[in-house]
Amino acid sequence: MTGMWSDRTAIVDRLPPLRARRLPRLRPDAAHSELAPGAKARCARCGHLLASQSADPLDRPLALTLAAAIAFIVANTASLMDLSAVGRFASTTIPYGAYEMWMQGQRITAVIVAFCAVIAPGAYILFMLTVLIAVRRPPAPHWVGELLRWGNSMQPWSMGSDDPWQSWSH
Repeated sequence: MTGMWSDRTAIVDRLPPLRARRLPRLRPDAAHSELAPGAKARCARCGHLLASQSADPLDRPLALTLAAAIAFIVANTASLMDLSAVGRFASTTIPYGAYEMWMQGQRITAVIVAFCAVIAPGAYILFMLTVLIAVRRPPAPHWVGELLRWGNSMQPWSMGSDDPWQSWSH
């Protein structure tokens, strides 16, 4: 036992002394607000990322959400499948496919397809657009928090992840 402890002591003695660097002290509740846009605060000892401030905390998410809304509209209005046989032509979209399932008596499947492929993603994008537009002028309205909670509850149902169990594991 003493040999093991003496080896550790010898290793610790060989380590270079830590250099003390004077870093600005950040209050935990205001760490993000005291950083300059695009800046990162790292631990002086190990280099671990403690806090970071995005260069554009509202513009980038708004642009990506607008792009998602455009892609959602195109995906739900463009033809999903075209079929041409013996001079007959048929075409369908995702919402019309759910409608056809409903009309053919597959009501449970139609509801699941409509909810997971159209309603939940559309609601999530709409909630996020509303929140991002509402918080552009502080103070944010009182209903923004409730809308964020609703959007968060819609996300697992809106086909947002490759792994369907990922959202339930938190």
